[in-house]
Amino acid sequence: MKKIYSFLFVTGLSLFATAQITNPAPYCTAQSMNNYNMWDYINISGTTHSFGNAGTWASTNTYKYYNNVVFPSVAAGSTFTIDLRPFAPNDGEPLYFGIFIDFNNNNVFDADELVMKNNNTINAALPVFGQPISVITKSITIPNTTTAGNHRLRLVRIGNPANFYNYSNTFDAGSCVNTNQFNYTSVYDFDLNVTNNLGVNDLIKDNSSFEIYPNPVNDYLKIKNLQRQSIKKISIYSTSGQIVHPEALKMDGLESINVSALPKGVYFITIETSERQYKNTFIKQ
Repeated sequence: MKKIYSFLFVTGLSLFATAQITNPAPYCTAQSMNNYNMWDYINISGTTHSFGNAGTWASTNTYKYYNNVVFPSVAAGSTFTIDLRPFAPNDGEPLYFGIFIDFNNNNVFDADELVMKNNNTINAALPVFGQPISVITKSITIPNTTTAGNHRLRLVRIGNPANFYNYSNTFDAGSCVNTNQFNYTSVYDFDLNVTNNLGVNDLIKDNSSFEIYPNPVNDYLKIKNLQRQSIKKISIYSTSGQIVHPEALKMDGLESINVSALPKGVYFITIETSERQYKNTFIKQ
């Protein structure tokens, strides 16, 4: 009898995963009177998780801890990018959002761990009642002191209990949601893996030899060879140490690399000459 093996290859850096956990413990509660889906997707460092269709106020609790969704690892001290696309629900209350990351792994989302919110991104209310939708983007730096391992990331969308329908630029979404305080919310948890900042401490930033610009970069990363050294090899790595394959890049002479195809995030670049190897970092926007 022949055995048939089926393999699923996920292309386009997109993940569609089934949640495994519906209890946020040991973290605080994430259940309001009506907790339903108000997000289209979240993208971290080029990997997208889609939440499915928009929910309604009559939906059952949709809180999930997506512990089996794997985003690219990020190194302590490095910067990565989060993109969010909200829905515009038929509800006037959920104007605010927040992303928290438990950097110190104390099972609490501290005030300084609110890394993304209305007033440090769009500086406006989230769309409701069919209003125009735009992707929300922010670059976030992992503190150098963050230990290696998984850290809980929470995405929250809520209203302001003191003033449901009028947006305030001074109000911040909280990480904990309960039935006594909030009517309509959307809460999801993920793991974000942080690695040691190996390579960051070892970088040789010798501006007298090579200048890398622009940084951040959108398309062409230029390398100015100040001492006209003979370049043998140029390599680009992700923060997790994976090399970007040469065929994914287009070399336009020795001093320009087309990085437009790279996902947004932080990268290491090494320039190897006949005498030594130079290392630096750049951010792809």
